[in-house]
Amino acid sequence: MKKNEKGLDKLLDTADVKKHDPKDETIESMRQMAWMTRVKYDELIKQGFNPDQAVELCKNLLSMN
Repeated sequence: MKKNEKGLDKLLDTADVKKHDPKDETIESMRQMAWMTRVKYDELIKQGFNPDQAVELCKNLLSMN
């Protein structure tokens, strides 16, 4: 099959548009989840939970239990 020189890839190359890499969004999402987990842990400690309890409660980031 002959490659279409006027295809999307060629257009993106000539327009100097960077191709989207979903891995970048995944990495950023994981960083944000890690940060939110740490914030939750720190707040639980401030509220009087011991470290083991705080870790247990942080296993589910969005849990309010």
